[in-house]
Amino acid sequence: MSKTTDKALSIISSFTLNTPYQSVDQLTKKTNLPQSTLYRFLQGLSKTGYVIQNIHGTYQLGPTVLQLGRIAEAGYEVRTLAVPLMDSLWERDWEKTISLWVRFGDSRLCIESRERKGGGIKYSIHPGETLPIYAGAAGKVLLAFMEQSAAKELLKRVRFKKITPLTPTHPQKLLEEMSIVRNKGFAYSEGEVYQGTYGFSAPLFNSRGLAEAALAISGILEIEKKDRRKELPDLLLEVSNKISKDMGYQGG
Repeated sequence: MSKTTDKALSIISSFTLNTPYQSVDQLTKKTNLPQSTLYRFLQGLSKTGYVIQNIHGTYQLGPTVLQLGRIAEAGYEVRTLAVPLMDSLWERDWEKTISLWVRFGDSRLCIESRERKGGGIKYSIHPGETLPIYAGAAGKVLLAFMEQSAAKELLKRVRFKKITPLTPTHPQKLLEEMSIVRNKGFAYSEGEVYQGTYGFSAPLFNSRGLAEAALAISGILEIEKKDRRKELPDLLLEVSNKISKDMGYQGG
């Protein structure tokens, strides 16, 4: 990738859900580009619609990025096929959160979710949110069903961070757990991303036998009896197998 492309992408990727609008000073700090260089790139990106300057003088992503996002979303066949069954799961038990995750670089990205209702701990998972791939059931599934040499390389370069006291931070232990996940066909976690919560996740395979996404069911430990949680793996595998078959997967 050329240096020019790197600089343009650094500007575009500096916008987040928490910082959709940024001043030149903010962009300078986040991209480490000199202001003269930054202004030159902002002009070029503005002409092509990748960024726009609003009436307040700050910058935001432009219509070209929105169009590209819609094209990318249309390409997520897995999302289209998964949503009806996610809705069915959620309507069966509104105290569960149902979410759909894909790998996003060295992280994982939520592309669809149905938020839990009810009391207890409040936690939110929204489409567009990214989380570490090494923590939580969905992340473990995406790791476990990657090409294992690629998974090892990812765990070598990722910077582990303790989100909660239970967040895993040892690559070798994670690799050992990945073997268990592959044998079971699903992953389980407790409190690795949000304290007091649990999650089950299973892979969604495409027609080439590749795990394209991870479907997850999560809930609150304090309000969920252990014997009820035991029913969830079978339910999750039933739904994930159905989605995989709809995607053309011919495996077992």
